[in-house]
Amino acid sequence: HEITTEDNWKIILDRFQMFNECSPKISCSSIPIQNKNPKKSGKATQIITWKQKTEQESIKLSVKYKYIFHTDIVDCYGSIYSHSIAWAIHGKEIAKVKRNDNKYIGNIIDYNLQQMSNGQTNGIPQGSTLMDFIAEIVLGYSDILLFEKTKNISDFEIIRYRDDYRIFVNNPEDGKSIIRTNPNM
Repeated sequence: HEITTEDNWKIILDRFQMFNECSPKISCSSIPIQNKNPKKSGKATQIITWKQKTEQESIKLSVKYKYIFHTDIVDCYGSIYSHSIAWAIHGKEIAKVKRNDNKYIGNIIDYNLQQMSNGQTNGIPQGSTLMDFIAEIVLGYSDILLFEKTKNISDFEIIRYRDDYRIFVNNPEDGKSIIRTNPNM
């Protein structure tokens, strides 16, 4: 309920807008979407969206680029540090200063996830749309950090579906360099 209060929802939506603007070479195709067609299941809608945004876009990019690298984050959900949710929503510096302020939505989410995990700060549950959405917040922030560290490479585009990355390049060394990049939250 806290996520969808008017103020908190605006903060989160603004942050997603910033993710898109600050990492123009990385497109995310896995944001959970609302099913507006009563004749289709939510899963069907998500699959159709994946096909359009990931598969069809990959075909378009394969004409523009010579190489594609596929990679993913090992144990992505299990390795998400719960404090990084607040970093992703509010910025790392602000989140660290305000880490005990229970008015910040990032801290509220972090606290609730810790309560679900006996106080542990590593890992988020897997299998629900809500957790997919929370993972997208962290991964969107990670996209910005990745883009910042790859500014010396100009000829690439990335399609990300959750923790799966398709990296399109014309120089294979650029693809290898991007894969080796550690965004370091």
